[in-house]
Amino acid sequence: MKKSISVISSANFGVWNIPARGQGYINSHYANIYKYKIESIYQEPLLKKDFYLLHQKIKKGNYNLIFCSIYQLPTNKSEKIIFIKNFKKFYLHFALEGIKGKGSSFIKSIFQMVERHNHKEDINIKNEKYFGDIFKFYRNKII
Repeated sequence: MKKSISVISSANFGVWNIPARGQGYINSHYANIYKYKIESIYQEPLLKKDFYLLHQKIKKGNYNLIFCSIYQLPTNKSEKIIFIKNFKKFYLHFALEGIKGKGSSFIKSIFQMVERHNHKEDINIKNEKYFGDIFKFYRNKII
């Protein structure tokens, strides 16, 4: 069984607000589905997103890294470059999105996906009274 590390960050990332305990549960559930054994839990220090300490811990091993979401990844350009360099040889799993892969092209595609999602406009529901009305409006826009 391949060694896995559950990666937990601060509660607010991207569109999510999930406390550390919830992230741990989500990552454990994901690991159980795919028959991975979580060897340790890594919690990124507050206000940091470079995963430097994680890389120092695992640089000579062969690990699955289980993140709760793609939104836990760095957003700063220089941190992205360092992240790709440091983690391209590890299998990365993103539990909420159900995405997994390995390599620099995979990581770059994840960063592009986050960028696309960050530039989507929010749904305006202020004038709608019922969820059915919202569903009809957006169903008609899509179809």
